[in-house]
Amino acid sequence: MERLIADLVLIQFSMFEGWVSLLSQCWQGYQHLTAVNLELMHQPGLQRWHYVVPRGVDWTDHYGKRHLDVDVEHLR
Repeated sequence: MERLIADLVLIQFSMFEGWVSLLSQCWQGYQHLTAVNLELMHQPGLQRWHYVVPRGVDWTDHYGKRHLDVDVEHLR
């Protein structure tokens, strides 16, 4: 009977170690994912945090790139 109880305790302890290992790997993956996402969001030129109204002709000022442009081909 003691051998059976010892085996059951050993099985429970191995399952506990497996869960701890799984949670540790999940946490490390989540930390890596958030770090990569933070690096991605802080790349220069990836996105505009404020709207810049162009003043005059600019190389990056194209029709349809601004939210104030009107698409005259789709007017009714």
